Amino acid sequence: MAGSKVGDMSAPVVKTVRSLPTTLHATYDLYDFLSLDNVTGLIVLKDGAVVFETYQRGNTADTRWTI
Repeated sequence: MAGSKVGDMSAPVVKTVRSLPTTLHATYDLYDFLSLDNVTGLIVLKDGAVVFETYQRGNTADTRWTI
C-alpha cells in the first residue's frame, strides 16, 4: 500500500496460551522453530514495549508485505 503509515492496519493483540507441539526426543531452540515453521519475523512485547525482535529469510524491520 503506497503511502500507508505504520499502524494504519493495526489490530489488538489477543493473548493466547497453548502448548507447543511435542517432538520425538528432539530439542529445538527458537531459531530452529522459526526456520522449521517458515516464520519470517517475530516481535515480543512486554507491557506494550518491544523486548525482542528477529527477522528471518532475508527480511528486516523495514520489509513491507503486500497482499
